[in-house]
Amino acid sequence: MRSVLVVHAAPEWGARVAERLERAGWSAEAIEGGERALDRYVQEPSDAVVVDLDLRGRDGAATIESLRWAPGGRTLPIVLTGIAAQRAELEALGRDLGVDVVADGDPDTIADALERAVPGATTGVSVALERFDDDLYAPKPPRMPTVPPPSKDPEAGREGVDVERRARALAEIAEVHGRLETTEVAVVLARLADLRATGALVVETAPGAPTATGETPKRVVFFRNGVPVHVRSNLEGECLGQLLLRRGVIDRATLDESLARVRDGDGRQGGILVAMGALSPRALREALEQQQEEKLLGLFAWRTGSFHFSDAMTPPAETVTLELSLAEIVARALRTHVPTRVLENASVSFLDRFVWASELGWRGLAHALDEDERAMLDSIDGHSTLRTLLERHHETRDAALRAFHAARCLGSVTFREVALDRGRAADRSAAASKRLREMLVLLRAERYADVFEVGADIDVPTLRRRGATLRAEARKLREDVPVAMHPLSDELHHRLGRAEAVLVSERDRTDSDQSLPPSPASVEPPAPHAPLAKHEAVTKELPAAMEIPVRVERASEVEGDGPPTKPTPSPIDVAAGPTREVDAPEAVAVAVAPMTPDPAPGSEAPRPSASRDAGDASSSELDARVERMLQAERSMRRARRAIDRGQLAAAREAVERAVQLVPDEPEFAAELAWVDAKVSPDDATGALERLDAAAQLAPKNARVHVLRAEVLVATGAQAEARAAYERALAANPDDAKALAGLRALIS
Repeated sequence: MRSVLVVHAAPEWGARVAERLERAGWSAEAIEGGERALDRYVQEPSDAVVVDLDLRGRDGAATIESLRWAPGGRTLPIVLTGIAAQRAELEALGRDLGVDVVADGDPDTIADALERAVPGATTGVSVALERFDDDLYAPKPPRMPTVPPPSKDPEAGREGVDVERRARALAEIAEVHGRLETTEVAVVLARLADLRATGALVVETAPGAPTATGETPKRVVFFRNGVPVHVRSNLEGECLGQLLLRRGVIDRATLDESLARVRDGDGRQGGILVAMGALSPRALREALEQQQEEKLLGLFAWRTGSFHFSDAMTPPAETVTLELSLAEIVARALRTHVPTRVLENASVSFLDRFVWASELGWRGLAHALDEDERAMLDSIDGHSTLRTLLERHHETRDAALRAFHAARCLGSVTFREVALDRGRAADRSAAASKRLREMLVLLRAERYADVFEVGADIDVPTLRRRGATLRAEARKLREDVPVAMHPLSDELHHRLGRAEAVLVSERDRTDSDQSLPPSPASVEPPAPHAPLAKHEAVTKELPAAMEIPVRVERASEVEGDGPPTKPTPSPIDVAAGPTREVDAPEAVAVAVAPMTPDPAPGSEAPRPSASRDAGDASSSELDARVERMLQAERSMRRARRAIDRGQLAAAREAVERAVQLVPDEPEFAAELAWVDAKVSPDDATGALERLDAAAQLAPKNARVHVLRAEVLVATGAQAEARAAYERALAANPDDAKALAGLRALIS
């Protein structure tokens, strides 16, 4: 059955249109906001969309533009309505957006328009992607392109070949494509962030800079949930050796020697430089991070060329990834890679239009910009044209241009032909203040289900999407409320995180939690060799919101088996910010601060609701898991002491106990496989398979890579062992065992 989303701010109208379309044979769903419609379409694409222009938050035009960027959105049939808009204005907007227009929103007319646009069911076409070498740390010597790069750098050649193959594949299946002349890189990144896209973006520009393959310059940017995480390039000047030489970290003789060793098959260039003593592991890690940033920020200098995006190509498992927010990426790139004259030319068409702050908020720009740049954002009030704003900041015009351009690309500002009505702005502020207070009253009373508008049968993915929508709404409210109410806005943000934690805990139960009882000794534990689940740290049992007020502390290094003491978190610690990920098997104790209601003066404190009981239950389960983790850590310490004394049987028993307590911890499984390889060195195949699985599940755990490397060395797989040691150093540059092992293999 054909499906359609009906997006309108008035639920009654949306329901009426949906009912009419269902009679015409459509599966229709009515949604109130543009943000929710976009999220719904990304999760489950529909065959058509009906959008009203007058939406709260993201308006209809912005919603349509974002839908065009989603997979299949370029050819998506869309009908635009505008009951409150002038017909001539709406029709002109429809022509610009390339959509059908039904100005009066008549359900019969909408049904006829959709019938013409989607006469029957659509069929999807699947394209089989060729196999790519996603592990650039593979032990085999890098494959050179047909035309070797001038530097004779095998790693540059191999990465260039990988980029060319991906570019060819993506050109055939890309759901989103365009030209940089009309859509610059910053806008592309912002649109993919809005879609929370996971996939690969290929950007190509005209010949100029030398490449490792002799082809046109290209970069492939991998995204996970809308965030750029890794970049590959065929530009020869962006390979590691050339970057280190250009920055004076190594000299030409060192570079040539390291490349000769790479060609001889001695390992990766970074690991070879560390073994030669030319680089420290930490300096290598920093150089790899700088290399990633340089590749990504360099995209902003490309003003001509093409781009293609597809979600069919997932990001590879890389140890070194980008650690920048979208706002930081745009702000840094505009300072370092975009000349002022380019910003001047891009601003010409907006000079005499009034600049309004968007409903999307600043999207992190306020923290990413310099003081002079932030001053531009602070002066945007809806009553001044861009020309007036730039004249007001004539002494820091370049900084003002950068701030304006960043805000425009991220959708943080809009442009109107008329100034903002001060009365309307005051009404919006009053409405935002009222909404903020209403949400806080419910959250303080722990009526979490009322705030999230969910029932008992809601699934976890929908609950998380609802949480993301509420957090976005909270950010928008902060932009509209008076500064004096910002402390209440901060409280709302933290309480939303706590509410989502409780609601998710009521529904989300992992297989390991179901199989492990509160008291590990009471029930037979699961088999130690069960398949590993995807690794999640203890803190990941809380929702994916990340900004949940928690306190993370290291368990004390105790030799005995007694339970450790758990300090009570202070309110300051709880409000300090997001949880951080701790590499296993470091013992972790997580305590969520109690969010006690704050009754108004003279009123009674609200009674604890059922959600309080659910919160207590989820807290008990979390405490039980933490206790199991602590017991497992004590077993691991006993195992390591036994290994030091050469008592492998006792060590295996202790490690096996740790695996039984926490079966989804990759490092514990890796330790058990390592011990098994030591006990039976002639039969290490099974142990290596388990170590490979653990390394895939925990690619940033240096200990796992070291254990795998030691077993590989024992089996004579020297090249694979070098690669494993290099991955360990990329994950933790200070790992002494990895450094010593690598030097022993290469020297």
